[in-house]
Amino acid sequence: MPEVYKTDVGTIISFAKPITEIIRIKLTDESKIPAAEQAWQCRAHLTALARGSNPYAFGPSVNLDENVFCGIERQENLDLAEVKEALKKLSIIGEMSSIFVKVSQFKKPS
Repeated sequence: MPEVYKTDVGTIISFAKPITEIIRIKLTDESKIPAAEQAWQCRAHLTALARGSNPYAFGPSVNLDENVFCGIERQENLDLAEVKEALKKLSIIGEMSSIFVKVSQFKKPS
């Protein structure tokens, strides 16, 4: 089943940056949503200061039985030390999973 989230923005995340980071946090209950939003905004602000402006979106699930918060950010490059530190703040809110997807032009082999 597709997961649907109520995000802070529409579909403005462009593919102009090659890396997409998707973070899912399982929350114990709905009361944790404001803390997750605050932690994500703090993380997005810190990464924007370090890397420049990055398009991002975040929000809670609307069609899942469990409470899940999702954050999505587009990036130019991957700085694992910076990401690891920023993820610590999010991981204390709930069970977290993270995936990075790199998008690049496909070159057909000769």
